[in-house]
Amino acid sequence: MSFSEDDIKQAADTKPWIEAKIKESEEDIERLKQILRILDGVLRTSSFKAAAEITSDPINRPTSKENQEIKEMKTLRRARDGMILANINVYPTYLEIRPVDEIQLNIDVTPFKTFFINRILDGMRKKDIELVNQGELTENEAFAYSIDTDEKIISKITITNYKDASKIKEIMNTCAWVISRMLEKKR
Repeated sequence: MSFSEDDIKQAADTKPWIEAKIKESEEDIERLKQILRILDGVLRTSSFKAAAEITSDPINRPTSKENQEIKEMKTLRRARDGMILANINVYPTYLEIRPVDEIQLNIDVTPFKTFFINRILDGMRKKDIELVNQGELTENEAFAYSIDTDEKIISKITITNYKDASKIKEIMNTCAWVISRMLEKKR
């Protein structure tokens, strides 16, 4: 395979940019590792409780799930700078995503409805409804979600019957991307 002079020139011009980006990313990773070491030290020396020891407020949980304990607590962060976007409580049959108070997300800001709800969550729901129609799942076992708002500001996203860790990861990654885009549009 041969390359034209323009291809070679473009590759030569692009190489320093890629090298600079790699170096910048490596520096960011080192800074993040330093911050993580500091946080680990703070948490080790404070009276930190494991997620399994913490019970959530039953007032904020759906009544049909009242007896469930938190399996895991996660933090959703923006990839670019590690900014905390939301806190996630994972229960055995559902999870709650609560955006941090400081970011005030309006449900009408794209791509929340157009992408996150219509494509991602509704897409997952439709797949499970097909399984219900085929008799492989009951309606109570099917993926479902609800969005709680306070005057159009998202306060909580509840996802029921997420099934497995890979689906949680997909939801978290997509949600982090969507919230990051929403914040960019607020500027």
